[in-house]
Amino acid sequence: MQALGSCAATVAAVAMVRDLFPVQDSPKVFSLLMLVISVSPMLAPTVGGYLVAGFGWQSVFVALFAMGALLLVAAVFWLPESYAPDPTYSLHPRPILTTFFSVLREPQFFTYALTGAMTFGGLLAYVSGSPLVFMDIFRVSGQVYGWIFAGLSVGFIGASQVNTCCYASTAASKLC
Repeated sequence: MQALGSCAATVAAVAMVRDLFPVQDSPKVFSLLMLVISVSPMLAPTVGGYLVAGFGWQSVFVALFAMGALLLVAAVFWLPESYAPDPTYSLHPRPILTTFFSVLREPQFFTYALTGAMTFGGLLAYVSGSPLVFMDIFRVSGQVYGWIFAGLSVGFIGASQVNTCCYASTAASKLC
C-alpha cells in the first residue's frame, strides 16, 4: 500500500507540473519540486526520531495519518482541475495493452526507464541501508541519525537549486 501511494504521489506531482505550467517553465518547476522532495527525507528521520523518543513508535503513524488527511483536504478543496478528460481515450483493457506494448517497442523507452530505475534504485538503497550503517554499525541514536541524514540531504537540495538558478533567466540558461 505504501509503494502504491508513493508511486501515485510521484506520478501526480509530475502530471501537475505538466498540466499547470508552460513547457519553458518546466525545468525550473521540476527543480523546485526536487527541493521539496529532498527536504522531506531530510526532515522525516529527524522528526521521526524525536516522535519515537517522546511518544513511542505509534506516534509516527498518527503523524503520517494527520499529514495524509491534511493533504487530502487540500487537494479536494484547493487543487484546481487542470486537465479535462479526453473522451477519445478508452479505459478498456485492449487499447491500454496495445498502447503499453507500443511503448515497449520504442528503444528510447528502455534508455529512459533504465536510467530512472537505476537512479531511483540507488537512492532507495541509500535510504534503506543508511540506518543500518549509522545506527547498527556506528551506534548512533535515532535523533543523531536524523541529523546526519539531514546533512547529507543538503547535497540534493544544492544540486536541484543549481538547476533552478540556471533556468531563472534566458541569459543565465545560456551560461549553463
